Amino acid sequence: MSFQKLFVLLLLSAVWGACVDVPSGPGTDVNPNFRSLARFVHAISGAAPGALTIDGAAVGNLTFPGSSAYLDVASGSRNLSFAGSAAQTITFLSEEQSTVLIYAPTAGTIAYLNMNEGRSDRNNGTAGVARIRFANVALGSAPNLSLRDSGADSVLSANVAFASTPQYREVSPGARTLSATSVGTYTATLNGGNEIPSVSTFATGSATVTLNEANGVSFSVDVKADNRQGFFTAAHFHNAPADSNGGIVFPLTDTVYAHQQIGIPEVTLSGANEVPSVSSSATGTGTFTLTRAGLSYSIEVAPDSVDTLFTLAHFHHAAAGANGGVWHNIRLTPFGATTLTGLWEGAAIGDTLTELLAGNIYVNAHSASHPGGIIRAQLVPDSATTSTYAGTWNDSTLTATLKEEFNNGRIYLNFHTAGNPGGQIRGQVVPTGKFGVASLPSTTYEAGKMYTIVATGAGSSFQIVKFDDREFGVAKQLISRTVRDTKAKE
Repeated sequence: MSFQKLFVLLLLSAVWGACVDVPSGPGTDVNPNFRSLARFVHAISGAAPGALTIDGAAVGNLTFPGSSAYLDVASGSRNLSFAGSAAQTITFLSEEQSTVLIYAPTAGTIAYLNMNEGRSDRNNGTAGVARIRFANVALGSAPNLSLRDSGADSVLSANVAFASTPQYREVSPGARTLSATSVGTYTATLNGGNEIPSVSTFATGSATVTLNEANGVSFSVDVKADNRQGFFTAAHFHNAPADSNGGIVFPLTDTVYAHQQIGIPEVTLSGANEVPSVSSSATGTGTFTLTRAGLSYSIEVAPDSVDTLFTLAHFHHAAAGANGGVWHNIRLTPFGATTLTGLWEGAAIGDTLTELLAGNIYVNAHSASHPGGIIRAQLVPDSATTSTYAGTWNDSTLTATLKEEFNNGRIYLNFHTAGNPGGQIRGQVVPTGKFGVASLPSTTYEAGKMYTIVATGAGSSFQIVKFDDREFGVAKQLISRTVRDTKAKE
């Protein structure tokens, strides 16, 4: 071999050795010949600075809210530890760059969220645009957070789950004021025992409430009424802790008036229910619903083969096993097989309502041969009827102070009746995820650059922090293998 050819081979060997990475430290390497770039962000609000180690080797100290530079890390599984915590394994992909958030999944714990930024040696997006992504590690704020462009009043990232891996959103470059919103979620259990003083009642209820920046408060309340105590007269949100009574802050009364109903199970009209009983093949079934508008009814009947027509039909007043006078006419002319429908408006007021709720009203159809009644059924209200009251509260009365009172568990729902004007059932609205808003000052986001916005903190006092990612297409620095190759040859 000539000296010139030998020189060329040695030169190519040196160049190859200078461009190939080698792994360092323990762990299973995905590709042992390549490396990754990663930076590490201290995202635990209120936590002290701490030392970061990779595979047991210290790489620097981090202070909240700050990050390391992009570090050259061997690709594959690496063992990370922060502030002396137990090591956790994170996998880094070869020739990729990433940001690793150090966050608290629960109070006093540490975890890592590895967020990939794409290839480190090429442009990852569209020319002429900026790229923004939003990460949610705000402990206990809400199940999801949303990032908004406040100036344009648009949502950049909606319902970002806690510790999820976010995607970049391409936006036009320019100045933006970004804000993050925590959607508050709340529940309530209503009963008479929660009243002050307590109330004896069969009525119960449950509620779900959400609070967000765009729509204010939305609520849905399922209530099973105590039929002995009639319709609710009013319902409200009140402001006070569980151990005291407080003033009204928002009414639900119109919603309750519009939607409360008391069901009556389907009845079967028969001659056996008459007093005295009647032997007849006439039949009938009826469905009934009681609202503030009255008692709506639909009664399907078929006459006896002997009595080919019914003569009359009424609602009567008496308990089961007894006969009583007519309280409301249903049909006053002869009729055969048909369905009788209508609304008895007076059934929802006064003594009629009282007697109906007590089970002292019955429906009766008469015939020529049985003028006192041929088929009958007693109406007995269903104590398990559930009414749903849903609506929104989004007006000037929903102040910032009241929003924080929701977060503090100082809002309760209260349903009133004539017999219990101070409240029949009550439930404290308990937060399961707190409402909050955090914002960044107006910032210019440049074309060709990438940004990560991190929500951190806890509860309604979370905050958002902006980090500039590396620019598109900035190549990583490769570590030389020349020294290792030289030692191998010795």
